[in-house]
Amino acid sequence: MVPVHGSPQSPCFPQCVEWILQNQQEDGSWGQPGAVNKDALLSTLACVLALNTWNVGPDHIRRVPAIYPDNVYSRLCMVDTLEKMGISSEFACEIQDILDMTYRCWMQNEEEIMSDMGLCAKAFRLLRMHGYNITSDGMAQFAEQSSFDNSIHVYLNDIEPLRELYKSSQVRFSEDDLILENIGSWSTKLLKQQLSSKNISKYLLTEVTHALKFPLYATLEPHEHRRNIERFKTNVFQLLKSGYWY
Repeated sequence: MVPVHGSPQSPCFPQCVEWILQNQQEDGSWGQPGAVNKDALLSTLACVLALNTWNVGPDHIRRVPAIYPDNVYSRLCMVDTLEKMGISSEFACEIQDILDMTYRCWMQNEEEIMSDMGLCAKAFRLLRMHGYNITSDGMAQFAEQSSFDNSIHVYLNDIEPLRELYKSSQVRFSEDDLILENIGSWSTKLLKQQLSSKNISKYLLTEVTHALKFPLYATLEPHEHRRNIERFKTNVFQLLKSGYWY
């Protein structure tokens, strides 16, 4: 997505944009035909991002399938990714459907959401940020650090749920919300310990450092969108590079 020098609205490699326009699959995706996996999702999001950047192919964007996976976590990850890159408006109806479905699951206290630490935190954050009227009671099970210490995530050295809990603790309606205050307190402490231990991947090191330095309420959307797009492009490039060589 490199612009022509002196003409930021024009792509430096228009043949790449043309390739995207000519190689959309019948189901509206890009990538390996019939594939429903991370590679196909990343390829499709990368193509949508490119078309949106150069303001071409609106019909192609509308053909993108609303939902690839059939589980709540993957759907919410898609919503989160689209919003991070600033292109969620292109999928407003689909996102609304996903969040409405998630809200119904939340209100019915469905096990798929409530029993998974990372999913519960992500669902809570997205629902609250989109104005759904939910209390923090569903997060009470994570109010104490022991909820993480006694989980399988510790043994797997998986801190992604911890990062989700930290982010969810920042969508407080009231300073008196002790549940979210407690979650924010112990998750911040553990994330800082992870940074100090150096036992963390380069990607998560960057993401956790950024999250701790810039809380949700202290970020500017355009800046965050640019940052996330650059991070996304780097990850896609690495994915495509590894796929080429292996």
